[in-house]
Amino acid sequence: LYYKLAYAQDELNFSKRSLKSMELALSILSSLKIPNYDYSIGAYNFLSQDAAYRGDLKKAQRFLRLSEKFYKDNKEVVDIARKDEDGYNDRYEVILPYKKLYLLYKRGKSSDDSLQMIKLINQLERLHASPEFSVKYESVYYTTALNHMGDWYASRNPEEITTAADMEKAHYYIDKSIDLISDKGYVGNEFTFKYNKSKLLALSNELEEADSVISDLLSRLSSNDGRRPFF
Repeated sequence: LYYKLAYAQDELNFSKRSLKSMELALSILSSLKIPNYDYSIGAYNFLSQDAAYRGDLKKAQRFLRLSEKFYKDNKEVVDIARKDEDGYNDRYEVILPYKKLYLLYKRGKSSDDSLQMIKLINQLERLHASPEFSVKYESVYYTTALNHMGDWYASRNPEEITTAADMEKAHYYIDKSIDLISDKGYVGNEFTFKYNKSKLLALSNELEEADSVISDLLSRLSSNDGRRPFF
């Protein structure tokens, strides 16, 4: 109940209350001989996300490491519990590398952070190539990671020092994310992906194509869609 209360409070923007509720939930879960493994991992992920929102990358990464350790220590039980009737699930084996990459995408600054992002996208590429990969459940993490990677290459430096090599990589990753959801039935946020594509085209001075992409998105948004002013 405290775990679910934390998410409800977070939705209502009661951030301090939600944090206290999740910390209490994790304390209760940790005291049990047989905790709800999925909730325990989710609680660490929630605390990591909260720390990242507050700008504390190191603390956010520490909570993710705790989440990952808890998963590895209980992997078999967790994986079985999360499977649907057809035997598929969204494995933490895929979710956690995505979350690590997202933290660096949002908060990373150093050259070491850059290297870690490259290692993580390569790890996700290997997971994507494995027979166990579930397009139904796991493709959203993969496509979103690709799009983050492309946007990171385009935006990590000021425009005047962004290199041609960075722009090439940015186009590669963003195009791949869009192609997968458009042509392969993968899950992903089309509007976010294409917004980033429009931004990238503008940075590449391909202004007519950039305008075409963003105009198409605007034409498909309702008049009261919250994304319209931003777009």
